[in-house]
Amino acid sequence: MASLTLRPNTTALVMQDHRLPSLPRKGTSLSYPTLAAFLNAAYCLRHGCTLLFFHLAEPGCAHPRWGVRHPSYCKLAALASALAMGHVEHALWLDSDAWIQPDAPPLPLLLQASRPAATLPPPTQPASSPAAAGRQPVVSLAWDLPFSSGPNAGLMLWRGSRRARRLLRTWWHRAMVKARPS
Repeated sequence: MASLTLRPNTTALVMQDHRLPSLPRKGTSLSYPTLAAFLNAAYCLRHGCTLLFFHLAEPGCAHPRWGVRHPSYCKLAALASALAMGHVEHALWLDSDAWIQPDAPPLPLLLQASRPAATLPPPTQPASSPAAAGRQPVVSLAWDLPFSSGPNAGLMLWRGSRRARRLLRTWWHRAMVKARPS
């Protein structure tokens, strides 16, 4: 991957797909991942965040010990790469079929409106400060209630902290265990 330097205290909007966003030929429509990437790029331009789009060579990714993993595991590697770039205070993961309306409010206001506990620290206190780190979780997950009984990893907000990077590494290196039939 090419080297990318991010400005301090960046909010990164992270996406990934095996299909690169591209403009269609005349007379055809945009693919869903392309539409989502372009809309998220417009949101980032408006609000000063950085769009990081990771391209998978094929659906899925490989772990050095466990081999090919389900594409959902590739999110972990992409998020870890985003946080390892430095200066990323928050990484918002959006699946490649999801977008934020370009004219939506800035991310901190969206989070305050959706869940008061998921707010970002004030600008005078970086997310990486010990005081902020002790108050807030390293990851916030979306929930689909009442449509499912668990979190939806299609939208995750990660804090740019050592704890977050450690959690991503631990999750990535865990062996997949098949569920036992009940």
